[in-house]
Amino acid sequence: MYGLNDFMDNKFSIPRDGINLEDYFSIFENINEAICINAKDGTIFFVNNSTLDLFGYPRDEILGMNIIKLYANPDDRPNIVNVLEKQGFLKDFPVKLKKKNGEIIDCEFNTKIIEDTKDNKIFYGFIRNITERKKIEDKLKESEEKYRTLFENASDPIFLLQNGFFIDCNSKTSNILGYRKEEIIGKTPYDISPPIQPDGKRSKTKAKEKIEAALEGIPQFFEWRHIKSDGSFVDTEVSLNVINLYKGKYLQAIVRDVTERKKVNEIILENEEKFRSIFEATADIITYVDNHGTIIDTNSKVKDILGYERGEIVGKNFRDLKLIDIEQLPNLIKLFIKTIRSGKASEKTELTLRNKDGDKVYFEVATQFINKNKKITGAVSIFRDISERKRIKEALEKEKDNLYSLMNELPGYVCVYSPDLSILFANNFLKERFGKIEGKKCQEIFHGFKDCSEEPCNCCPVIRIFETGVPEKCERKQKDGKIYDIYDYPYTDSDGNKLVMEFGIDINEKKLAENKIIELNDTLRLLNKILRHDTLNNLMVISANIEMIKTEDKDKITKAFEYIQKSAKLINRMKELESLVSTGFELKSYDVKNILIEISKNYSDIKIKVCGNCIVLADEAISSVFDNIIRNAVIHGNSNRIDIKIRKVKDYCEIVFVDYGIGIPSEIKSKIFDEGISYGKNKGAGLGLYIVKKTLERYGAKIEVEENLPKGSAFILRFIRGE
Repeated sequence: MYGLNDFMDNKFSIPRDGINLEDYFSIFENINEAICINAKDGTIFFVNNSTLDLFGYPRDEILGMNIIKLYANPDDRPNIVNVLEKQGFLKDFPVKLKKKNGEIIDCEFNTKIIEDTKDNKIFYGFIRNITERKKIEDKLKESEEKYRTLFENASDPIFLLQNGFFIDCNSKTSNILGYRKEEIIGKTPYDISPPIQPDGKRSKTKAKEKIEAALEGIPQFFEWRHIKSDGSFVDTEVSLNVINLYKGKYLQAIVRDVTERKKVNEIILENEEKFRSIFEATADIITYVDNHGTIIDTNSKVKDILGYERGEIVGKNFRDLKLIDIEQLPNLIKLFIKTIRSGKASEKTELTLRNKDGDKVYFEVATQFINKNKKITGAVSIFRDISERKRIKEALEKEKDNLYSLMNELPGYVCVYSPDLSILFANNFLKERFGKIEGKKCQEIFHGFKDCSEEPCNCCPVIRIFETGVPEKCERKQKDGKIYDIYDYPYTDSDGNKLVMEFGIDINEKKLAENKIIELNDTLRLLNKILRHDTLNNLMVISANIEMIKTEDKDKITKAFEYIQKSAKLINRMKELESLVSTGFELKSYDVKNILIEISKNYSDIKIKVCGNCIVLADEAISSVFDNIIRNAVIHGNSNRIDIKIRKVKDYCEIVFVDYGIGIPSEIKSKIFDEGISYGKNKGAGLGLYIVKKTLERYGAKIEVEENLPKGSAFILRFIRGE
């Protein structure tokens, strides 16, 4: 069977020595393609059955008809003839023809010119109906145009591959990867990728695997790392599949930059890991429940505190687990409703749950509801075990009760103030004297003066303590007429409330005794004055009489003068005793060196050296103390030189009096500060050092004596340092 290709390759031809078409018509009739033979003027003189089927004409009507009638556009005929005469044939020449019913069809001409012996030109034409193919091609073209539009305007890079090589790419490729189009075309995917992908596979191996799978009709979706033109990496997601275009079949790779998304995912993952670590590491139970009360998740602390494994909790409802006592549900529901309405986390509330053994465990709970699209989808609750805190609080309350019981038995008053000066507690001592006073203000009970019966007193120590936190002490006459030593201390109770506790000690009897002592001292000073006055009078009489009799008995006169001198010394010691009992108890700061320099002026015939200085706490009798020590060294120690060394030691001042006299006999050294003890040739009444010791005791100071080798004594005084 001959066909079109045979005709075009001259395997089939009409002999030049004459035309005998009839010999070949039977062959033409059996060809499936439409054949039309016409003269140069277009007259059709042969068609086969396929031509009749194609155009819808009967044979007797089409034979003799001019072929131009089959043209949809008759002007195409002259052009075709011109081409034929120039090159002698047409191959796959497109032309639009018209069927008998007027339908326009797309066809292809494959035509040759054959000349007979009489120089006549005969046109052999094979006509192929390509209408359906043309429709398909047009659709493919249209589709390709649409694809090209999408291809160029896509937000992601798109590659076209053929035989594993890039043959095209859109402009977005340059934006993402930095390469020009000409740098991409002709390369493979692994040419612009690192040797190894993040999943550990070689880029070349993985690329070939994905391409082969896609060519087999299995779309591929995978992660891929590219190398940008600047050498940096970019992480992508690749969608690889086969597409059919007008020009053929290709592989299309749509590449999406997921670098930022991966970074975000990594951050999210990191945050999730941090959250999970906090979730698991916290000392509290954390639960996530849905809006039906089913536990979606919980941390491992549920095992430590309630005894449940995580698997025993997750997926269960709180009610099913019988964790909450039924009597607590109404209050819990009220709290949830309040939280929902406020849209904020719930206030911390105490809740009792049952552990796996059925024992009560006390919790402090805070809950935050989860809203999604203005709809509650669940809640997160934090359960803090406060069982130990509750136990401690109960113990503290018990201790508090015990303390209050103890304070009720104290022989002084105790009360507790709140910051607004309300009395929160009063012991029995206070109630017995002032009645029921809890809940009343301080100024109402203890004062009642016009300036503070309704408002706090001016310079109230309790107010100051609430501000400063520093305890205070004072002496105050209360409303009951008694005098009290008042001690105020700040403290914090078991609930964290800042309070002030006040102790009041009745010193009324003490004050009376002190007053009696003052009266007694006044009496003693009066008696001393009288004694001193009488003694002086007597001495004056003795002196007058001695003048009268001095010419009669010289021994008596000498003895009388001796007693006069002793009396005078005794009077001076009595003056010092008066200073001891009459000086007040308020101590002040004194400059030691200045005092010693002034005293030294009274001993001009003695060499006195003062080194160093210090400020000490004392009263006006300190001069007498120093004078007694110096006079003792001069009169009883027979010393003509005294060195005084002053130095600061920690929080006290040390003063050392060093003399170079006869020293103190060892048998009386331990008794030297006792009343009536004296030594040396010029023995006195033994009151000087006794007075020194007693005076120093009043200061909180101390005195001791040591030998000053090789000769003399050293008196060491230690005073409290002043400002």
